Amino acid sequence: MAEQSEHWAANSADYQRACLLGGAVGDALGAPVQFFSLDDIVQQYGKRGVLDYMPAYGRKGAVTDDTQRLMFTAEGILRYRVASARGEQPDLRSFIHRADLRWLSTQTTTTTGQQRSFLLAERGLYSQRAARDSFLAVLSKSQQGGVTADNQYQFGAGLSRIAPLAVHFVSDTRKFWGEALRAEMFSLSADISALSDGHVNGRLTGGALGILLLGLLYGHPPEACLARIDEQLRPNKDSQALRRAIDHAVELANAQPNSASAAESLCGDSMALDVFSVALYSLLCAEDFASGLVLSVNHSGLSDSCGALAGQLLGAWRGLDDIPQHWLQDLEHKALLDCLAADFLKSPEDPLMKQRYGG
Repeated sequence: MAEQSEHWAANSADYQRACLLGGAVGDALGAPVQFFSLDDIVQQYGKRGVLDYMPAYGRKGAVTDDTQRLMFTAEGILRYRVASARGEQPDLRSFIHRADLRWLSTQTTTTTGQQRSFLLAERGLYSQRAARDSFLAVLSKSQQGGVTADNQYQFGAGLSRIAPLAVHFVSDTRKFWGEALRAEMFSLSADISALSDGHVNGRLTGGALGILLLGLLYGHPPEACLARIDEQLRPNKDSQALRRAIDHAVELANAQPNSASAAESLCGDSMALDVFSVALYSLLCAEDFASGLVLSVNHSGLSDSCGALAGQLLGAWRGLDDIPQHWLQDLEHKALLDCLAADFLKSPEDPLMKQRYGG
């Protein structure tokens, strides 16, 4: 494990970039079949299902609202970093919430009334990519920054906000993997998910995902990360449903690896738990990035969201070199994602960072 840890330390930036890009790749792979049943997928694409990008939204490699929100979240966190460097005492949750509202303004007639944003100048991000009306309605009502949503939704939509937060922590050289950081990551990830998902399953799933992504980015294997998740969840009496979902995904990965029917069985009626379970199952079964990603999108569930989350996990664990180059080359918004990933490695006092994120 020592050699592996040294490798991760030497190549940390590539794994951070792979986490963000991998999520977008998974989103793009699942986008064409996000409303398909497994039977529909098999009928249209064959027994093995979708194996490569297929046309969606007028092109191959198109991403959905999951990746759009991820980019706005990343921008919000980078704005928080610049504000902190100015000596302010900003609230990270509020910065991420305002980033959500900026994304909302690209999808509706809602205005944010906020500072300028370099992402708002990207007209390609105004394309509507199947965001649920109920989710948009939740955001439209949540005009007070950083406040838990007053609902019982468990969309799983908030899970797309977590990867940039994990990259934020890992790219901060003052932070180290340990109990204190895991507790902070769990709390913040749960709070961020709760901006739209008021149900306890949505909040706790966000917290668990935060620890999993963070651990993978620090070079720890999935099994070790799951043990740390259990440490956080076990004292919480409301965590039983999530713990059962995690155990079920692990059991299936051991008993029925790389099985489309097993992935299908993880798709139930709780979107947050379903998306997390399918992505976790795909991570544990994957022989490489591509095989894990294909497994994550070929089912009757939320193929785009499952692919996005699986791509983040697989990218964080396997790194940039394991992502097929043709998927990266044809990926929508790749340049923007590269820019955001690179900016996490820059000093917030860099003049370019102040110009881009200081408005």
